[in-house]
Amino acid sequence: MKRILVVDDDKDISEMVQVILADDYEVECKSEYEGLVDKLKSFDPHLILLDNSLGERSSGDFISELKEITELKAIPIVLFSAHYDIEKVASKVQADDFLAKPFSLDDLHNVLEKHIGE
Repeated sequence: MKRILVVDDDKDISEMVQVILADDYEVECKSEYEGLVDKLKSFDPHLILLDNSLGERSSGDFISELKEITELKAIPIVLFSAHYDIEKVASKVQADDFLAKPFSLDDLHNVLEKHIGE
């Protein structure tokens, strides 16, 4: 079963995504950047759903940090946010893809299929 790590400080969104994907994926959630690299190394996800706005640290800085870690740099990162221009933000921070909040279940499944298949 493929693994997805959801990183979002909105617990309602994290729990919703976890419930929606539970039948097809192993999903774990994290609400902050602290300890995230260790979590990534132990959970070894196939994809990261990363909220653009998470505490004081920018998603771009975190993505840059991940891309420098050999065993983590190949994990696709999908930035998701209610930011009015999330597509531009995702491109700027070199995320692999984006989802605009609110997103449909079809959009969520499509982006997962695109990056990690079923």
